[in-house]
Amino acid sequence: MDRIQKAFLRTITTKIWSIEPAWGLGRLANFHYNLELWQGGADRKDLGIGMREHMTTVRFMSAEQPGIATVITSDSFGAFETGTKVPENSIARVELSGPMFMDDDFCSMGMKSFSKVLRSLDSNPNVQGVLIDVDSGGGEAFAGQLMSQTVGDLTKPTVALIHMAASAAYEGVVRADSLIALGETSIIGSIGTLYSLNMEFIEWYSENIKDVYSTLSPNKNKAFRDLVESKGEDVSGFESLANEFAKAFQNEVKANRPLTGNVENTLSGEVFLAKKAKSRGLIDFIGSETFAINKLRNLISKQ
Repeated sequence: MDRIQKAFLRTITTKIWSIEPAWGLGRLANFHYNLELWQGGADRKDLGIGMREHMTTVRFMSAEQPGIATVITSDSFGAFETGTKVPENSIARVELSGPMFMDDDFCSMGMKSFSKVLRSLDSNPNVQGVLIDVDSGGGEAFAGQLMSQTVGDLTKPTVALIHMAASAAYEGVVRADSLIALGETSIIGSIGTLYSLNMEFIEWYSENIKDVYSTLSPNKNKAFRDLVESKGEDVSGFESLANEFAKAFQNEVKANRPLTGNVENTLSGEVFLAKKAKSRGLIDFIGSETFAINKLRNLISKQ
């Protein structure tokens, strides 16, 4: 196992995730392959891992007329607040794409920065509404929570146009004014959380590291201590934490969506194609991007 693989494994051991695993593993494999090419001398700009620049692109369309008015790509998020670059009476189209992490890394924008973009657009007097183009299988549980809070705080109409909104990505847009699947094969759901525990690392840690805790802190890091001391057998502490995160996620969905049918099953972690998702109340419509933009324009006109 090489150095990069070990670093990845140590990382996933310490996170609680709200992610669709098959999608996430595919992204991870592609990312790892690109890193190997980069280590071999390939130019980063040719590897398709420059997501940060792509994610900071905001397209502004007229709130009244079809078509794209202006495209702004900038790392200076304040530009969206002043109104100096943004055309008057605009709809802002932003993309929520790829794995969702809290912090920026060298190839993607974290949800802290993405949240800042959304809030700056919401405060811009020239922006009338926001269209979020969603294509993500989720990521860190905290990232979904942050996005949900941000979208819920927006004062201007917000529509989510969904290719894939699974796990943290679905939680992130569940408070939007309207959720629209782009087509019948759009994927929605995966409501739940998990820990991925690297057993090789846990075994190494138990054999090589001795932690000494204060006798005044008997429950500090108890879930991790129980896991290490049992050499990976006792996962009850992590299971309990995952359950609490899952309950909070489920409550968020129940509070913001008109769920119908077998609600318990809908919230159990399954993913659904668009028609089933709509029948269960997870989304509002199935339609094209033009349909979504017109829906947003309609919401703007009613303000």
